[in-house]
Order: sequence, then C-alpha cells, then structure tokens
Amino acid sequence: LCLTSRQIPPEMVPLLFLFLIEAQGLDVSGYPRYHFDRRCPAGLTQDPSGKVRNLTAKSRYLTTKMNIHGSINECGVLCCHDWSCESFEYHPDGGSVGGNCTAGNPCCVFRDDVDPLVTVESGSNVITGTRSKLPSSSPPYPKSS
Repeated sequence: LCLTSRQIPPEMVPLLFLFLIEAQGLDVSGYPRYHFDRRCPAGLTQDPSGKVRNLTAKSRYLTTKMNIHGSINECGVLCCHDWSCESFEYHPDGGSVGGNCTAGNPCCVFRDDVDPLVTVESGSNVITGTRSKLPSSSPPYPKSS
C-alpha cells in the first residue's frame, strides 16, 4: 500500500503519524517528542463537571480532527503521544475550534500548559483534562537532538 500526499487529507496527518508509530513499531528514537509512555493513560484526569481549562489561554498548540466516534479518553491518549502536551480539550463537535477541525467531527486540542479552571459557558459541551507528571523511566533513554 502506497499513499500519496494527495490521497491523505491534511487533517488526518497528525493522527496517521501517531497511529503508525504505535501500530507499526516505527523507530522514533530520533523524535523524542513522540515517545509514547505506556504509563500515561492511567494518569489522565478529566476536569470536574461545569469547569474547563481557560479556553482563551495561549497554551493551545495543536488541533487534531478525530474520527466521528472519538471520545474524551481517546483525546487524552493522543495527548500522551506528545511530550509537550500537558492538558487537552475535547470538543464533541469541532466546528468552533478552527485549525483542521470541522463541524460534525470531534476535535482534540493539545495544550502545553495546565491553565486555570474556569466555569464553563452555558451550552458548551467542551471537556478538558490533564495528564499526570510521570517519574523518569529507567535507561535506556530515547536520544534527543
């Protein structure tokens, strides 16, 4: 199977990359940013009902259009694949997010900070969460550049 860039929708590239890392066992030792720590999903925390991380904060750095059946849990696991991601937003209908997200598809937004909790706006269905700070792993460590 060989796909060209014309056959892959641009909004699917980040998800495809993460999928290939996991499914194909690709060597990403040269890309420590995408090193998946299997301990991470157990440390994901959804923020309390009625509260979200400040949605106007400047910590948002990546929007990822998700599969139509995407969930808050899947959004958190995607965050676990990127060492810069410290918290995340899940938008069940990604139309208002921008970036590569579209109405009708869930969207996951990565954040490089844990912004303060604020009261959610009436009618909003956005859910936010954080990933835990994991202790260092034992060697060997991935190489960084």
